[in-house]
Amino acid sequence: MKNITLNTTSFSDQLGLYDFFNVLIFGTTFICGLCVLNKGIKDYLWSNLTFPKGVGIVLLIYISGLVLQEIGSNVDRYITKIYKGTHQRVLKGKIDKCYAKEHKEKELLMENDNIHKKFTENRITDEKLFDNDFANGYFFSICQYTVSVNDKDKKVEKLRALFSMSKSLMSSFFLLSIVAVFTLFLNVDMSIEICKNLGVNAQGGEHIIDKLIMIFLFSGIGIIFYYRTKRTMHNFLLILLGTYNAIVDSERKETD
Repeated sequence: MKNITLNTTSFSDQLGLYDFFNVLIFGTTFICGLCVLNKGIKDYLWSNLTFPKGVGIVLLIYISGLVLQEIGSNVDRYITKIYKGTHQRVLKGKIDKCYAKEHKEKELLMENDNIHKKFTENRITDEKLFDNDFANGYFFSICQYTVSVNDKDKKVEKLRALFSMSKSLMSSFFLLSIVAVFTLFLNVDMSIEICKNLGVNAQGGEHIIDKLIMIFLFSGIGIIFYYRTKRTMHNFLLILLGTYNAIVDSERKETD
């Protein structure tokens, strides 16, 4: 990953590499988590390792990563709604009030005749312009389109890739915490013995404590990635609006 730079001839090809490695990261994280929670799975996958079995494990990791990527997208679409919620309130002053004052995106919107025409067609008046979900979403799309056609979207797309990674890792760890809850009620041996390694004597309840620790650990990491996902989307929005404003200001100076 350190050898990947932003100096490639095709940024879209690089995003494809990011996506490929991200899928491997998601799958590896989930499979390793399952191996920790279930000693049987660990022994089955990693004992008597052969080349065909290794290829099968790589395929399993990649397919698991693809599934987790889709799960992450659906979790955000129907539950967390970070991406959709952000672009539907981009003009409502709930993202960053200081940023909204410093960068006059509302004034830029008011001066764009094409956007106003679209809003008029949908009977969106100036009084409810900034509180309308369609108006916010449309302006968000205009910003993305403007930044893209001016070839200024490298930072934006990089943040979008980071958002996708954080979103999928969030889903991976929450899913592992759910699996850990099921192992708590099933007679499943974990591949690590936390209490034993720490020298804790729980009078026969070590396995339960070990599983409770993993539940809280996976849930905690999932919460961390939830807030990282929100922060990455926040930064994505700020970079997008800042780049859009810079492009509009530059075009305005050229016409003056």
